[in-house]
Amino acid sequence: MKLIAVGLGEIGRSAVTRGGVVDGVQVVAAVDPALAGQQLEGLTVLRSIDDCHGVAADVALVSTGSDLATLAPLFVRLLEMRLHVVSTCEVLAFPWLSFPDLAHSLDLTAQRCGRALVACGVNPGFAMDVLPSVIAQASSSIDRIQVVRKVDLSRRRPQLRAKLGVGMAAVEWTQLAKRGGLGHRGLLESAHLCADALGWKLEEAAFSRSPICEGATVIGVAERVDARTPHGQELELSLCFQVDGDDVDEVTVQGVPPIRVRCDGGLPGDTVTVARMLHVCRLAPRLRPGLRLPTEVPIAATDGNGQADE
Repeated sequence: MKLIAVGLGEIGRSAVTRGGVVDGVQVVAAVDPALAGQQLEGLTVLRSIDDCHGVAADVALVSTGSDLATLAPLFVRLLEMRLHVVSTCEVLAFPWLSFPDLAHSLDLTAQRCGRALVACGVNPGFAMDVLPSVIAQASSSIDRIQVVRKVDLSRRRPQLRAKLGVGMAAVEWTQLAKRGGLGHRGLLESAHLCADALGWKLEEAAFSRSPICEGATVIGVAERVDARTPHGQELELSLCFQVDGDDVDEVTVQGVPPIRVRCDGGLPGDTVTVARMLHVCRLAPRLRPGLRLPTEVPIAATDGNGQADE
């Protein structure tokens, strides 16, 4: 599978590096205006996707930002270049929640171009939606699903701590958070994505975000979604980022039988995100054309006859 990497921040660069050693993947071009002309894994970084015309590729891997409205024109251009598009944009995991009209337009464009557009990542895109929906398949008559993710920020990129407002005074954090300038994106999308995979229709979904403080200084952020269906089924997602906190991922299913799966040490965000990016890129051509959900990506990287995809 021949990839064009668009956006070469830490995640994008790691994807290019890992893409050089993963079977069935070949990175054939890398694009980032801030790094144009530099060398990366034997490639000369290009300034624009316009410079990719003539490059034989199958998939564009976009890791440039989180704002779907800003990224949409780029997605359209890549789809019209007859490339499948895989992106780390969190809102793209379930865009009908916040951008229904734009989601519909992107879906139509991808169908017209005969290509798939799909989000990927650790969260949303795996830890708190894809993973629990798969675990829940081993149970029936489910009443409640609880997903807990705890992240030790001291082991994560400085960019994540900055995005969450770690180190700010609590008063300043609260003021900025009210204007939507802080926090992780995608927890509500994860709730709707997980519910969709289970065949649940959410009647309500309440989101909350609060700082974790040491004295008057923010050292982390706690986020939570409590959702329920008209039939009383409940879905609880709890996400905690904290400096010197724990690293844990846990899924509890109240059904028949009850199931509890705990990953001590957690799922390392950056490493898992890159792995998911490359997995989804390999399988994007097998998806139905259109705007697809992360839960629609096949688990198996084979062609159905036991043969690995090339």
